[in-house]
Amino acid sequence: MKTTISKPKLHYFQFENWMNDPNGLVKVDNVYHLFYQANPTSNKWGNIGWGHAISVDLINWQNLPHALSATSSHMIFSGSAICRNNPISLKNELFAFYTACEYEFIENNEFVVKSQNQCLAYSDSRGIDWQQYELNPILDINSVDFRDPKVVQIADNHWLMLVSRAREHVIDFYISADLVCWELTHSFVDCDFKKGAWECPDLITLREGKNRKSILIISVDEGFTHGGSGVLYIIGDYTNGAFRTDKKAMGDQQYLILDKGPDFFAAQSFFDVNDNADSVLMGWLNNWRYAKLMPDQDLPMLQSLPRKLTLVEGNNGHMLLSQEPAAHIQSFLNKSYSLNHQDLDTVPRLLEQNLSGCFVCKVHYGIQENAGYCLNLTLGELILLQININESSDCVTISRAENQLFQSTLNAFEAKFQPIDKVLDLVLVADHYSIEVFVNQHTEVFSIRTHRYFDNIALTHHSIGNTLKNVRVDIII
Repeated sequence: MKTTISKPKLHYFQFENWMNDPNGLVKVDNVYHLFYQANPTSNKWGNIGWGHAISVDLINWQNLPHALSATSSHMIFSGSAICRNNPISLKNELFAFYTACEYEFIENNEFVVKSQNQCLAYSDSRGIDWQQYELNPILDINSVDFRDPKVVQIADNHWLMLVSRAREHVIDFYISADLVCWELTHSFVDCDFKKGAWECPDLITLREGKNRKSILIISVDEGFTHGGSGVLYIIGDYTNGAFRTDKKAMGDQQYLILDKGPDFFAAQSFFDVNDNADSVLMGWLNNWRYAKLMPDQDLPMLQSLPRKLTLVEGNNGHMLLSQEPAAHIQSFLNKSYSLNHQDLDTVPRLLEQNLSGCFVCKVHYGIQENAGYCLNLTLGELILLQININESSDCVTISRAENQLFQSTLNAFEAKFQPIDKVLDLVLVADHYSIEVFVNQHTEVFSIRTHRYFDNIALTHHSIGNTLKNVRVDIII
């Protein structure tokens, strides 16, 4: 009997066409627009332009026509979008800023970059029919590694563009009053992570109590802590055209890791004209170490769950970024049930079997002396994923099943933390091809691809060390 393969239910995905970085995330008239790096003719990387999808709930997405297309000499790389009425006297509402990458092919279908500069395209609020600004490029420094413009609004008629000088490990800050003429005001270099290329910068303003902070987000294409690509963030202040790190808020660290898993890259926030709107972030749910191998194994390209960002204060006084799934996921699943107040010893106990490959598991327990927690996701005889929280409740380790696909990266991921509350919380979201884990009020996050489709999962759990009392588990399927 042939097994029925389900599509991802909670994530935006592409099977037939290549997809990587989310681009131009913008909310217009209560509709979320997701643009993304895409090859409209193949499931392999190349011929890159911008794909397009829309949603009203961040879970169910409608595909729209390919938005911005490559030519034989230029590909359209990552960038951002804003929604404004006539900021440059053009009778349109959507403005996309992107990197035009001029290239030429050489031997073995490889290509060399001849230049990268920043360009502008515009459309009405639907984002379907696009025109190129006739005076493109709007920003050019004669570089081959100058990319990924992120435009944010600072005040009325005051715009900020972040652009990466990727191999120099510099984020340049430009300001403009008309979105066309840009003046360099600051170059950020104050981070000692200098591996790979700095890409896809973003600047997000958040509040924690009376504190108003700016969060600088930088993606790294290679050489990240677990191997391959990842995302870091820096908490600081943006004033007078410049960004400065807040050393106290950072706990004297130069950077923090946004996602401790192997599969999160090119994170970008949605532009929203409502200043009081939640800050929502998405990333590419993949790793450059093995992403290009996935189409041949019938694995889809995925974007992450959208995440609502907030700042929380840790017990040691520094700040942390909390990333809570932005949509009410349980409303998109069918039923939920709770297994309340279980006492666990070190003998594995079955929580559920024959569980759908799309589910949410939430675990809560009071922190106890010398008592940790282990949760296993099992597919037949294979432990697909194991989550361990140690006996001191200050370290979480996640291991995924090893596979040839992942041989160039680590398969065990760790985060040390200080519990924010006396009750430790763990949220796991599974969706047939991926698992995202949130621990300690969503401040420790792991995004993880699996090497195969999964369904009919068994969940087991047990304590580590002493008996763990009053464990609550909620399962939503």
